[in-house]
Amino acid sequence: MTAQDLILKLQNDVQQIIETTEQEILPLDSTIVQWKENADSWSVLECYEHLNIYNRFYNDQLEKALAQSSSPQSFKSGWLGNYFTKLIAPSNEKPIKTMKHVDPKGSTLTFEVVEEFLGHQRKLLQLLNLAKSNNLNPRKISVEFFKLLKIKIGDGFRFVVAHEQRHIQQVLRTKKMAISFLEKEIS
Repeated sequence: MTAQDLILKLQNDVQQIIETTEQEILPLDSTIVQWKENADSWSVLECYEHLNIYNRFYNDQLEKALAQSSSPQSFKSGWLGNYFTKLIAPSNEKPIKTMKHVDPKGSTLTFEVVEEFLGHQRKLLQLLNLAKSNNLNPRKISVEFFKLLKIKIGDGFRFVVAHEQRHIQQVLRTKKMAISFLEKEIS
């Protein structure tokens, strides 16, 4: 896949994430987005806050890396970037333990969390647009949980989008369970 093809795919993926959030989540009642299956699970809003924590870190990393990057070249994913992207990809159904500092469980959250997330997505689209004229191969993106590890800029974008897709699937599952549970409560 060329760098331009990768960017186009990621832009489409991010646009789909925005549309899903706007169409499936914003119209919901706060009872639904705050509902949790149990004490150890996340609500819809907690899923979005988890993504916001990552976006605050990675959008900044990506922006700084692009500012230091050179003209575009063909992109080849690195083994470390591939590993992390495959680990977090929505197709990997194995549960992944969340580190405490990025776990929003128990937070008091409102729809502002979703609005912040949408802002991060718009910023990510801007960064992807900038990436079209940059080299995505330099290892400039620190890995959030072990900042000494660095992955390629292109892999940073791939990881962020895969992570978001994984949690958007979780958001939609949680929404469905919440609606089903609350409907049973009413009847």
